[in-house]
Amino acid sequence: MGIREIRDVLMWCTIINFGVLLFWFAMFALAGNWIYRYHSRWFPMSRDA
Repeated sequence: MGIREIRDVLMWCTIINFGVLLFWFAMFALAGNWIYRYHSRWFPMSRDA
Protein backbone atom coordinates (compact mmCIF):
# COMPACT_ATOMS: atom_id res chain seq x y z
CA MET A 1 0.00 0.00 0.00
CA GLY A 2 1.51 3.28 -1.08
CA ILE A 3 1.18 6.79 0.26
CA ARG A 4 -1.56 7.58 -2.26
CA GLU A 5 -3.78 4.70 -1.11
CA ILE A 6 -3.20 5.50 2.56
CA ARG A 7 -4.09 9.14 1.90
CA ASP A 8 -7.29 8.11 0.11
CA VAL A 9 -8.32 5.77 2.95
CA LEU A 10 -7.67 8.46 5.56
CA MET A 11 -9.63 10.98 3.49
CA TRP A 12 -12.65 8.65 3.40
CA CYS A 13 -12.31 7.99 7.14
CA THR A 14 -12.36 11.74 7.74
CA ILE A 15 -15.44 12.22 5.56
CA ILE A 16 -17.31 9.34 7.23
CA ASN A 17 -16.37 10.53 10.73
CA PHE A 18 -17.51 14.06 9.93
CA GLY A 19 -20.82 12.66 8.66
CA VAL A 20 -21.31 10.69 11.88
CA LEU A 21 -20.49 13.82 13.90
CA LEU A 22 -23.07 15.85 11.97
CA PHE A 23 -25.66 13.10 12.41
CA TRP A 24 -25.19 12.98 16.19
CA PHE A 25 -25.25 16.79 16.44
CA ALA A 26 -28.53 16.84 14.51
CA MET A 27 -29.98 14.11 16.72
CA PHE A 28 -29.13 15.99 19.91
CA ALA A 29 -30.28 19.33 18.50
CA LEU A 30 -33.54 18.12 16.94
CA ALA A 31 -34.51 15.07 19.01
CA GLY A 32 -32.99 15.73 22.42
CA ASN A 33 -36.15 14.84 24.35
CA TRP A 34 -36.58 11.58 22.47
CA ILE A 35 -32.97 10.62 23.16
CA TYR A 36 -33.43 11.43 26.86
CA ARG A 37 -36.60 9.30 27.11
CA TYR A 38 -34.94 6.46 25.24
CA HIS A 39 -31.83 6.40 27.45
CA SER A 40 -33.67 7.02 30.71
CA ARG A 41 -35.44 3.68 30.20
CA TRP A 42 -32.09 1.93 30.56
CA PHE A 43 -30.28 4.17 33.01
CA PRO A 44 -31.79 6.10 35.92
CA MET A 45 -30.80 9.73 35.35
CA SER A 46 -32.17 13.18 35.96
CA ARG A 47 -32.86 15.66 33.20
CA ASP A 48 -29.95 17.81 34.45
CA ALA A 49 -27.39 15.08 33.73
